[in-house]
Amino acid sequence: MLIASHNLDELERLCDRVAIIDRGRLQRVVATRRTAGREVAASYYLTVTSGAEHVPAVFPAAAPMGNGEFEVEGGDAQTLNARLADLIARGALITALVPAHSGLEAQFREAVRSAAPDAGGAS
Repeated sequence: MLIASHNLDELERLCDRVAIIDRGRLQRVVATRRTAGREVAASYYLTVTSGAEHVPAVFPAAAPMGNGEFEVEGGDAQTLNARLADLIARGALITALVPAHSGLEAQFREAVRSAAPDAGGAS
């Protein structure tokens, strides 16, 4: 079955493989079942109900979004888990941690970025 869509979340849920086409050219084919198992996302949305004042100390590049929500860098799995444990040890209550971008979206962004024409005008 072939599905043409710009809804990456839907494609990731429904498809085994997704072809990324940019400017009329096939850039890559992504096995979506593998993207779901990637170690960590590049960034996450972190929500805390208390202890928000500790987030910048534990995640130095944290970007506050208001109401106890932050965008934080993932790093590797060990670093991410150590930082979350540190945040909890400081008294923070974490209510949500979700990837800022799906695995397929990250693949899409990388494919489109690598296919972009050079700054010098060469394509």
